Amino acid sequence: MTTKRDIGLAIQIKRKKAGLTQDELAKEIKVAKDTISRIERGRFNYTIDLLFRIANALDCNISEFFGVSERRVREVTLITGSLEDIKRVILGEEKKK
Repeated sequence: MTTKRDIGLAIQIKRKKAGLTQDELAKEIKVAKDTISRIERGRFNYTIDLLFRIANALDCNISEFFGVSERRVREVTLITGSLEDIKRVILGEEKKK
């Protein structure tokens, strides 16, 4: 089951991949910066409309917010041994040498 924290983590990853700050995303979708912070931490009761606005701003499909679970992040972190490695895996970046 996908939790609000899982969705928030997926949004955070997509936002960072898009090169946006929380403030920039907030301005784009016309919400307070604190709202983005709370969403990313799983501490906000958002509407489906808000999720669609976020997805549109991040140029992605809303379904992409339901694919990254905190459990999966922990599993990959245990395998790779590094949270930075898991971020690179999720963001599709090459490992820096």
